[in-house]
Amino acid sequence: MGAGYPSRSQQVAAWLGLLGAVLVAVGLVVRLAYRTLVTSSVVLLIVGLVLLLIALLVNFARLRGWLGSRSTRYGFAATLMILVVLGIAVMVEVLSTKHTKRFDVTKTARYTLAPQTQQVVRNLKQTVEVIAFYEEAQGGRLEMQNLLDRYAYLSEKFSFRFVDPDRSPREAEKFGIKSYGTVVLKAGKKEEKLVAPREQDLTNGLIKVLREKNKTAYLLKGHGEKSSDNSAQDGYSQIAATIRGSNYDLKDLVLLTAEKVPDDATTVIIAGPRRELHEKELERLTAFIAKGGNALFLLDPDTPPGYAKLLDKYGVVLGNDIVLDKLSRLFGVDEVVPTVSSYEKHPITDRFNVVTFFPLATSVRPKEKPGLGITVQTLAKTSPNSWGETDRAKLDQGEAVFDQGKDIAGPVSVAVVATVDVNQGQASPSPTAQPEPKQARLVVFGDSDFASNNAVKLQGNSDLFMNTLSWLAQDEDLIAIRPKDIEGSPVLLSGAEPQAIFWLSVVLLPVIVLGFGVYKQVQRKRRG
Repeated sequence: MGAGYPSRSQQVAAWLGLLGAVLVAVGLVVRLAYRTLVTSSVVLLIVGLVLLLIALLVNFARLRGWLGSRSTRYGFAATLMILVVLGIAVMVEVLSTKHTKRFDVTKTARYTLAPQTQQVVRNLKQTVEVIAFYEEAQGGRLEMQNLLDRYAYLSEKFSFRFVDPDRSPREAEKFGIKSYGTVVLKAGKKEEKLVAPREQDLTNGLIKVLREKNKTAYLLKGHGEKSSDNSAQDGYSQIAATIRGSNYDLKDLVLLTAEKVPDDATTVIIAGPRRELHEKELERLTAFIAKGGNALFLLDPDTPPGYAKLLDKYGVVLGNDIVLDKLSRLFGVDEVVPTVSSYEKHPITDRFNVVTFFPLATSVRPKEKPGLGITVQTLAKTSPNSWGETDRAKLDQGEAVFDQGKDIAGPVSVAVVATVDVNQGQASPSPTAQPEPKQARLVVFGDSDFASNNAVKLQGNSDLFMNTLSWLAQDEDLIAIRPKDIEGSPVLLSGAEPQAIFWLSVVLLPVIVLGFGVYKQVQRKRRG
């Protein structure tokens, strides 16, 4: 073998050096991209460096001579530039993996999770694991993976994995999986199973496994109120389903036959009563509030006067009018359906910027002097073009106009929030001890129809109702705009647009292509 050719040992060392370089590169990438694989990256780096050192020692003499040539210097410079470009590409990939930023450019924010979902996931205090039981090629699997990936992007405490029930029958049996497309949510010892869930189902399931137990709201009955099992237009069946779907227990309450408001009651809802409360009922309701209970009043025009007297005790004035708003016609509804597009600052309406509609509403406003230990504020007002009409005869005749000094000028308050310090005026058990701070929460709407079946799906009506219930139940972390069903956004063509598209795509473009081909063929024949 000539002096210019490497020996067998030098060749082997060269290949070991090449292998060592590859191992070093892989170790660096693993170390930068996967912080959890520290041990593996260190092993790769050590082995790679040892192999490079062996190659260097065996081929040291040849390497020194090779580095001195001109071609080597040029090659080295080119190799260095290639390595720099590859290094930059690797670093960009690593940074994009660890510090991703997503943008949703769809018109309806189709790929953006609802504010409530984002709030719940970002506030996770314990680890949540999601196990999705799908076949490898099952329809809907990719869509579910994309949805879960958006959840996991918001919090490191949220993780998910897919399991094929046919390939892992023991795990499917362990969770009692009966059908494909079942998703299991686990948080601690609690589990929740959902079949082909949408975002709203997943978020509600997430709330359920995170809660220790559901809170209970009671819907008062016996005075002509709205009913949770009434599916007619004026019923409350839809909002009742939303309440239960948001992991609240909703029960009916006949206060006349009960000794008191049940101890598990978080909130009592009085929705559209037509008759007065009995004296015993009034005592039991006020006793519930005096102990720190919460109440939601949804009252309409012509509500019996006893309710106005009750609310007066808590600093709320119930009007004797009907709110009209000429701006409502812009939304395609009658002027007796006032709209609210701006809200007063309060946790219920924090970041809430959706229009709400209040069919046949009466004014509700804070009392000027609400009393000791009571704080009252307006929650929602109608537009400046609205007013509270007090002349019912003119309204019935269709001749209602604003009368200065007689009617209530807009903007008109249609929702009020009150907090009552229930310890106010109570004696301390000892001179040094202070009573534990405790507040009752009340919300009063001058309309019960905004949550009824025919109006609850209008814009933000459902969200406003549920935000109110969450605040009353002291679930402030759930106050946000909730997930909605994704609706398609079809492209609507009008006028001459369909014909223009037809002539352009079906006629004009093919003719241009055909004409170009004929032209090129004629040119070839002339040249020939």
